[in-house]
Amino acid sequence: MPNRLLQSVFRAYRSELDQQRQPLKNRKAIDAITACRSPEMGVSTYRCAQGHDTWEHYHSCRHRSCYLCAEHRRVEWIEKQKKRLLAVPHFHCIFTLPHEYLALWRYNEALFTRLLFRASQESLLELLADRKYGGIKPGLLMTLHTWGRRLNLHPHIHCLVTMLYLARYCRGGPLNPEQLKRWSGSRVEMSYFDHRKKRAATQWL
Repeated sequence: MPNRLLQSVFRAYRSELDQQRQPLKNRKAIDAITACRSPEMGVSTYRCAQGHDTWEHYHSCRHRSCYLCAEHRRVEWIEKQKKRLLAVPHFHCIFTLPHEYLALWRYNEALFTRLLFRASQESLLELLADRKYGGIKPGLLMTLHTWGRRLNLHPHIHCLVTMLYLARYCRGGPLNPEQLKRWSGSRVEMSYFDHRKKRAATQWL
């Protein structure tokens, strides 16, 4: 993405954005990104002691959603997560918040984030701990994405699950890829939620 693409979009459609209802944090992000490295953020002037040249440096917004400011930290974060990965194959799965809850998500993000992480983690660990699906305890690395490819609100969690595991019924080792391919998402989902239905209902009551 070009460095200033998002900033250009915000500036071009600022009047339309101002007319839309937005959570306060969204408005702060829009204001920060729109003004980043412009006269609105202020400027520092540097002059050569011998009077040769003068440089002006516009201040950055330092907002975590700003591509100009956050790119370096984003790269650092990715490299840090790579170091946490075990040197084994992984497979990828996604847990998505049902869109019926989006209105609640907008104004309860911290709570729903905790619930979504916990539900995703418990779902994987409890399902894979079932002897029917291997009786195993895998390693997990999880990260939250809140937007879809069309920049629509779409909270979901990406999970990297190790193919090397600790097992309850054996010494551990690699998961069998062929066994993974035979898993049917719908069959696993029904089996798992039938198993937890009574417990979940009790928790919510």
